[in-house]
Amino acid sequence: MYAARKTSPLPSCDVLLVVPPFGAPYFPFLGVSILAANARKLGIRAHIYYANLDFAALVGPEVYEHVTYSYDALLNSEAVFASAAFPGLPDPAPYLSFRQQNIIRHEPLIWREITEDEYRLCLDKRDTFLEQATAKILAAKPKIVGLCSMFQQNLASIALARCIKQTSPDVLTVMGGAGTHQPMGQALAQVADPIDCIFTGEADDAFPRFCSQYLDGSMTDIPGLVNCGIFHQLDELPIPDFDDYMQQLAELQSGNLLPPDYPYTIYFESSRGCWWGVKNHCRFCGMNADGMVYRTKSAQRIVDEIETLAQRYRIGKMTSTDCIMPGRFAEEVCPGLAASDGEIDLQYEVKANLKPQQLDWLKRARINSIQPGVESLCTDILKLMNKGVDAIQNIELLRNCVSRQIVVRWHLLFGVPGERREHYQSMFKILPMIAHLQPPVYLAQIRLDRFSPYFEHPHEYGISNIRINPAWYHLYPPGTKVDDLIYRFQSDWSTELLDDRELLGNLCELVDQWKEFWLEGNPPELFSITLPGERRAAG
Repeated sequence: MYAARKTSPLPSCDVLLVVPPFGAPYFPFLGVSILAANARKLGIRAHIYYANLDFAALVGPEVYEHVTYSYDALLNSEAVFASAAFPGLPDPAPYLSFRQQNIIRHEPLIWREITEDEYRLCLDKRDTFLEQATAKILAAKPKIVGLCSMFQQNLASIALARCIKQTSPDVLTVMGGAGTHQPMGQALAQVADPIDCIFTGEADDAFPRFCSQYLDGSMTDIPGLVNCGIFHQLDELPIPDFDDYMQQLAELQSGNLLPPDYPYTIYFESSRGCWWGVKNHCRFCGMNADGMVYRTKSAQRIVDEIETLAQRYRIGKMTSTDCIMPGRFAEEVCPGLAASDGEIDLQYEVKANLKPQQLDWLKRARINSIQPGVESLCTDILKLMNKGVDAIQNIELLRNCVSRQIVVRWHLLFGVPGERREHYQSMFKILPMIAHLQPPVYLAQIRLDRFSPYFEHPHEYGISNIRINPAWYHLYPPGTKVDDLIYRFQSDWSTELLDDRELLGNLCELVDQWKEFWLEGNPPELFSITLPGERRAAG
């Protein structure tokens, strides 16, 4: 049992960054790892506590992963910590399963179904976890506790901050991450009373300077909200330090509480923003204006960082957090990576117009997996999305990657405002002819995300009745500006595909058949033969 398990105490520190549930347990978090390393450059004793690992060990990694990756719109992860974050709120009834909510999804490799028993187990173990995690945090004697929030970590962060304040009110509690970007940060600042300060934006430099001023006593007033803006000088950032994650994980693995194959990957970054989106914002993309500004590290710094992380942590697979690979990455970075020693398997997100020679460079640099922005195999639909590629380019990329044994993790989206029946009828003729190429990882309907052109200009695309998932109203106190807390909205629009259930069913069936060939490990093959009496063409 968790209460009887002895774990090593956290190192004594001035600043403790906390990764709360339901952050994924099978990789270290990049953002807090950079912040901690940056704080140490200023002489601050900073460490990271992966509280998510302790909660995963408590409820079991399988249950934890199911709840973490239950369909995000159902908010099961947030519901677990709601009444602990805001005492007086009843524990909300979970939405649990997207099938129970009659939501059509085709994403079995991403979303997980959960049962009410799994949800109740997390709820039953929650208070024990909060008690033990709070004791562990305070035993390190930090003066500042920073809680990171991605998409569904808000309420666990607030709940932990409340427990910390109840025992040690003098500890300064701060919060930051993707979940606190404006206007979400301001809305949280108004309702999260256990949080002293919320950082919104890229806090790489602002947070360490804040900590330094607070610790040396030169800060005269604690701001409730710090707008950090954009960080431009990426080469000045320290190489991320994942030691705290590795040490805490190893201890839990030694007790057989977490799987031995964690971590699946470690993350690094070579750029921020999107050079394509600066000029042409893909209409479904929810990247905000500040986050879109494109910045990149120098080629040598990228090579040095990847080599350093690979040698330090000996994790075979490394994944870039870049929204898009730098424009001249193949020409300028890949030669350095190809010349480096060691077994490194890299994954990158790329634009789908890579040329064969660029793919050759990527392969020599051991970039064996890419996530290109394919999104559709119909040129007219790609134009509607503002993708800047056509169907032929997408198919050529799939073909060229198969011949080079590069794994392609791409998505096929539908429900694009303006799509027509004939777009899919023409696609149906193509799909059976390319079954020897890698199928999409998932087929999914486009959703309405904050900051996207669809959200900013809905009437231009026939989008109406933008609204909030009712579950949100059960997670926060009455009077909360819930509409400012939301990143993903519900809305109404129609297309000829969405209105034709038979046509949509045909699309799902074709994609399922395509994926089934590959999941069975026996995909179709395309090859040529020379018939008797014929001569093979030269070249």
